[in-house]
Amino acid sequence: MSAESEWIKKEDISKILEDIDDLPAPKKIDLRRCCGKLLKEAGAAATMAFYQVYSLPKKFDWAKDRLFAVICMYCFCAEKEKNGSQEKKKTIIPFEKALCKKREQLEKNDSDGWSGAERRLLRLLDRKWDGDGLLCMDLWRMIKQMKNEEYMKGYVIDMASLGLDLCSWNAENRKVRQEWLRVCYQKNKEEEQNAD
Repeated sequence: MSAESEWIKKEDISKILEDIDDLPAPKKIDLRRCCGKLLKEAGAAATMAFYQVYSLPKKFDWAKDRLFAVICMYCFCAEKEKNGSQEKKKTIIPFEKALCKKREQLEKNDSDGWSGAERRLLRLLDRKWDGDGLLCMDLWRMIKQMKNEEYMKGYVIDMASLGLDLCSWNAENRKVRQEWLRVCYQKNKEEEQNAD
């Protein structure tokens, strides 16, 4: 499956996410209500909305659950970004950079504050993407919590990048998980060197 993930491009996922913006509000609400669920757990309305925007060839059917999860979280994040009729411009950052911001903020506020979040992150990174949906639910909980935090003001998570990461999640080399950890913790080393 990891070799297949090379064929899915970020542009393909971005196109699906752009098509969501054209869906009527009730369909986006149906998708948003399925955050943290796999496609097989979704109701008929959310499944129908998913297939209205999902446009990848049949050979990528193995990725449907992962992209469904991303689409649902995108609907949640996009809905929350609107402020009345005016839409605020936000900087798009990969999920791993949002994790780094979370670590920095929690360490700044309370030296022990990161430990609980760190345990949740390690649990997430040790999971494989499979049919039980636990990884999907853990990821959703992290995104939901991060969404309204002070350190995320002015930022929004790059869902196309997250979708691409999830498509490569189970790769034997664990490249995605290693990259998330590198981005999240490498800055910590730089901070220690600057303090000396």
